Amino acid sequence: MIKIKTLVMSLIFIYCFSINIRGEEAEEDFRFEDEAKVLNELGVFKGKSLDGFEPALADGLTRQEGMKLLSDILLWDMEEERVSDFKDVSSWAQPYVAAAIEKGVTNGMGQGRFGGAEPVSYLQFYTWILRELGYEDVYDYDAFIWEDNIKNHIRNMGLLFNEVKDYNKPISRDYAVGIMYGLLFLEAENGAGSLIERIMDKNRPEDLSSKVEELLGSGLFANGYFAGALLSNGMNLVPVSEANEILVRLVGVQVDSVDDFKNPILYVSNGQEVLKTEGQVKGVSLDGQIALELDFDWLEGFSYYISGLTYENSQGSTVELTQMQANWVLIVGDSFEHDAFTHEVKDIKVLQRYIGNRELDLVVYYYDSWSGYSQLMEDVYMTAAYDNRRKALFVKVDCDWVDVKGLGIYGSPHLIVYKQGIIKGEYMGYYYRSPAIFSKYIAGLIH
Repeated sequence: MIKIKTLVMSLIFIYCFSINIRGEEAEEDFRFEDEAKVLNELGVFKGKSLDGFEPALADGLTRQEGMKLLSDILLWDMEEERVSDFKDVSSWAQPYVAAAIEKGVTNGMGQGRFGGAEPVSYLQFYTWILRELGYEDVYDYDAFIWEDNIKNHIRNMGLLFNEVKDYNKPISRDYAVGIMYGLLFLEAENGAGSLIERIMDKNRPEDLSSKVEELLGSGLFANGYFAGALLSNGMNLVPVSEANEILVRLVGVQVDSVDDFKNPILYVSNGQEVLKTEGQVKGVSLDGQIALELDFDWLEGFSYYISGLTYENSQGSTVELTQMQANWVLIVGDSFEHDAFTHEVKDIKVLQRYIGNRELDLVVYYYDSWSGYSQLMEDVYMTAAYDNRRKALFVKVDCDWVDVKGLGIYGSPHLIVYKQGIIKGEYMGYYYRSPAIFSKYIAGLIH
């Protein structure tokens, strides 16, 4: 199995998919038509015709067809004579399903069924890919937990599409191609190189079109992308006072000076809508890193995503980047310092935003400054916060200053662990045993 490098703040947001109606006829725009042609030239996407290339992007995708697509893009070694134990799989698809079962990519649908002719959903397709990439804990009987698991992984891998709202619905061949195309950029952790490098080495495609050759030669795929990082401490936590400063590293796009990067417009999403903010270029480094100053009102406790970037180059052309490697960033209070591991929340609305944040593993320490037990518990809490500082966000709430009615706090000290908005565990009172033991107890609740 392939394991993927941890990419700092990786995310793809693509938000331009539409159906145009002209007169009485509807003309469908496929989001990944160009990508389908590239995959075909690389020899990893055959389409649905023996006479020519017909990607059939408007069609749905069956489970057995999905296995065939993945076997091609992931370069599985196939034994054509192999068959699975499933009887509801077509003869042509048996080798692909058998290989997937051997790799642990799928176990079927239960009760001896694979459902070869049934449509495959986004959740199922993503699950197969993640298992092949080495992630074994993505599936859950609870559909909401399952979807959250999928999104958390694919967001970090740059395979999430913002316009897809329902991951339980059947996936189209169009978006299956988009996901497969996104896999080209990922590199194996074992040093085997990127998938595109391995495809070129194995298939050795000839007579590539000039467009594909240009993309491969420049390292620029689709319309380019950038890796962006708001100033943070390594946990994607950004104090409000520093949030208007951003560093953008372009990949596959050459920017030599400020003149090559004018009038930037950055699009950010709060998870519900895309917001536009203009920026001023503060400088460009030799490695293509651009420093921007933004004019935007960030709110503490919210997570934001970078979802697009446009700018003008020195020739006066507008460059639009909608593919990027940039994960969510959480805006935290100005009391938070980069070398700190906990900070104080003094506003109930901000606290509620933290608690309701589905991206966040949160540990809240409710205390009263006058309480002797709270004073004794302070060192125990701080030890747990320090030991687990890279696993969750730790905050403190003084119940004398913040009205915590309705949060189930009836005394202090009281520590609660929230995971994606849900209480996963709590501890009331002073912990008399070793702070190190309590730290391990909190670590268990976080995971």
